[in-house]
Amino acid sequence: MITVRKILRDEIEALVDFYQDNVFYEEDSNQEFIVAFDNNQFLGFTQIDIGQHIAEIINIYVNENERGQGLGDGLLRATLNYLEKNGYLWTLVQDNIQLNGFLRKEGFVLLREASISTAIMDAIKDYDSNSTYYCNIPLFFKKGCKNNKN
Repeated sequence: MITVRKILRDEIEALVDFYQDNVFYEEDSNQEFIVAFDNNQFLGFTQIDIGQHIAEIINIYVNENERGQGLGDGLLRATLNYLEKNGYLWTLVQDNIQLNGFLRKEGFVLLREASISTAIMDAIKDYDSNSTYYCNIPLFFKKGCKNNKN
């Protein structure tokens, strides 16, 4: 059975060891990880940098042999749910060529295309509006799941 959850600080070392080149983690950072497991085996993860007003998704990674099964969508939804429950209304993903198509399909838009709340203008001023993707989390969930038949 697949489980998706935030991992604890003492579990991060095992994640970093397992993924080696795909996780860049500094111990004193504000980074958190949402991880998909199947019987304690890592299937994929989302790496988040928690800021004061906005959270940035650093990486969404699914093991190669697990791709194409909707796990990336599940990790993204679990991550956005976690962020929303912790008071975040917006998230960003800086340019990641491997994620661009996925992010568009999920409804993320480039900053230059987004209607941005004035509440976060100062927090996003250093991001490149041509290569950074933006998501309004409550609006993301209002559109429902891609597999929703309603």
